[in-house]
Amino acid sequence: MKILFVYPFFLNESALEQQWMTLYPPLGLLYLAAGARRAGHGVAVFDGTFAEGDADFVAALDRHRPDVVCFACLITLRPTALRLASVARSRGAVTIAGGPDPTSYPETYLLPLSSQERGPGDEVIIHLSVRLRVVQALPLPYIPSPLRREGTS
Repeated sequence: MKILFVYPFFLNESALEQQWMTLYPPLGLLYLAAGARRAGHGVAVFDGTFAEGDADFVAALDRHRPDVVCFACLITLRPTALRLASVARSRGAVTIAGGPDPTSYPETYLLPLSSQERGPGDEVIIHLSVRLRVVQALPLPYIPSPLRREGTS
C-alpha cells in the first residue's frame, strides 16, 4: 500500500509565522512514516512548509499516487488540511486525519475525511493499513473504525 503523509502548513499563507519564523519540523509525522515503511508500505512525505501552495500538493499526489493520505492536524492547520483532503479524496485516495485537532473535534473532520482514528498514531496507522488491505474491494463504511462518516464509499 502507498501512503502519503502530509503536513498541511504553508509558510507563505501565514503572515504571523513569516514574522516569527518559529517553524517546527513534523517529527511525529516522520515517526509515523518510518513505522509504515518498516511495516512494508510505500511511503512518501509532503511537508508544505516551503511549498508554494495547493499545486505542489497536487503534484505530490500525481507523483506518488497514494492509496492513503494521512494528515497531521492542528487547529491552525484545519482549513488547509480539509481543503487538501478534499482534493485527495476526489482522486480516489482514502484520507485520514490525526493529531490534536481531530482528536478534540472529530465531527469537524468526518465530512471531508474518510476516517479519523484515535489512539497512538504509530499503532493506528499500521492497524488501519492492514484493515484497508484486507477489505480493499469493499466500500469504506465496512472498515471498522472508531469514527467514520456513514454512507461514504
